[in-house]
Amino acid sequence: MKKLFNLLLFLFITSIFGQQQKFETFTTSINSKYAELGIIYLNEHTVFFASSKKNENDKAFKKNRRKNNQQLYLDIYQANINQNGDLIQTNKFSNEKNNKFFESDISFTPDQNIIYFTWNNFYNTEKRLDSAKWRTLQIMKADINGDFELSNIKHLPFNSEKYSVRSPMISRDGTKLFFVSDMPNGFGKNDIYVVDIKNDSIYGNPKNLGKNINTNKDELYPFIDENNTLYFSSYGHKGKGSLDIYKSIYKNGEYQKVENLDTPINSAYDDFAFVIDNSKNTGYLTSNRKGGKGDVDIYGFKLKDEECKQEITSLFFNKNSGEPLINVKVSLFSNNEIVESKVNSTRNNTSFNLKCEQDYTILAEKEHFESAQVEFTTTNTINDSLIKNLQLTPIECKQQVTSLLFNKNSGEPLANAKLSLFSNNELIESKIISNGNSDSFMLKCKKTYTIIAEKEYFDASKAEFTTTNILNDSLIKNLQLKPIECNQLITNSIFNNNTGEPLSNVRISLVQNSRVLESTTINNDNNHSFSLKCDQNYTILAEKEHYIPAEVQVKTNSESNANLEKSIA
Repeated sequence: MKKLFNLLLFLFITSIFGQQQKFETFTTSINSKYAELGIIYLNEHTVFFASSKKNENDKAFKKNRRKNNQQLYLDIYQANINQNGDLIQTNKFSNEKNNKFFESDISFTPDQNIIYFTWNNFYNTEKRLDSAKWRTLQIMKADINGDFELSNIKHLPFNSEKYSVRSPMISRDGTKLFFVSDMPNGFGKNDIYVVDIKNDSIYGNPKNLGKNINTNKDELYPFIDENNTLYFSSYGHKGKGSLDIYKSIYKNGEYQKVENLDTPINSAYDDFAFVIDNSKNTGYLTSNRKGGKGDVDIYGFKLKDEECKQEITSLFFNKNSGEPLINVKVSLFSNNEIVESKVNSTRNNTSFNLKCEQDYTILAEKEHFESAQVEFTTTNTINDSLIKNLQLTPIECKQQVTSLLFNKNSGEPLANAKLSLFSNNELIESKIISNGNSDSFMLKCKKTYTIIAEKEYFDASKAEFTTTNILNDSLIKNLQLKPIECNQLITNSIFNNNTGEPLSNVRISLVQNSRVLESTTINNDNNHSFSLKCDQNYTILAEKEHYIPAEVQVKTNSESNANLEKSIA
């Protein structure tokens, strides 16, 4: 159970910090080689800040004011906020020769008719070893007009010469005054306190903000935003540098445990005097971080523009069967340039990260399939998710077979033959080879075929085979046709040339090229048959005792199994 609790706590903390807004900081134009610090909002367009920069009256000032101390003398200046959040200095807050303000410790009531400020008594004493006034700071209250002239200046009732009271901050509703003090019975050196403002002259008792805020070290520079959230700087809380900025939410009547503001608000250096305009998510802080112009500088910050990104998931299917496809090469293009390529080796989907408001093309390619593509334009919605289905049409896997026909006996090519293509005992196609001894058929892959070649006077020849799955493969099949032997039958009848009577006991011979191929004697019948080959010349010779021999010339034709008759007298 404890492990589960710790896991849930970890996930909660992770989610909280993961939800922190991301800011970016920038140096402001008011910074110089001197010290600039402490922004105070007058309104959304105007701020005040303190600076130690020199001015034309610096000599008189140096004579009268710096003789008692070696500290930087600070004046309050006014600046305007431009559209980029930068600060443009205009003039001094007051033209009074004797500056009454300590640093930029001032705060206005909501109606801006009253100002609270830390009295700059450090510079008003004649000697450094003067009374306790030299060692303590006090908060004053005064009326202020449109020209920023002060009148009716009054001490607050909880000021003391025994401890300092400084850094006034009025709540947005004007009912509470937050301040810093090293008064007794606190948690550390300087703590943050709050006091109720009951009317113009009556205040409640100062209340320490407690251990959630204050530590055994210094807590300084309180600022209250429009949500009553407290921002302040501290040496005592765990942070990133020496002096860090912290945030505490007001809930159930008290300020909660603090949160250290993330980089770049805090750095490894001193960061303090944080103010924020909640309506714009912009503000300012003071820091002596590396890269500044002077001793300390004022930095602006604004909510970091989140890069508008989207994600697209492409799904791939066989257009004919609807089955998911893997091993698809997927390429993302923008402006006709390839952005990224992937191969979906395990699943039928692939995802890409996209930029908003941009034209894209996704091209899907797979072996034995026609490529498919989709064009689209992303919207301006951050973290939008898109889904695109791409259907790839299978390329019909075909091959070509070429049949070559030869005479099996002579090896000579054969023309004028008939070729027939069969599959599963069904005739697919037939052709007559009229020219040459070859012809071709287109076949489907991974299928069994039979090719039969037929030619007159030849035995038919066939080839059986199964195609592979290789697209556009080419096959060659040689078919050898064995000639059918062409024979004819000749029947010879023998007669007496004078009487016409049939003769027997006649010796009859088949002669070709003066060579006797066959010879026999007719005994009881007057006829005999010889088997002859086609397209040949023969002589048939008849001989009988007491008779003059007789012969007849025979020429066979090309008709197989023809029957011939010849009479010999």
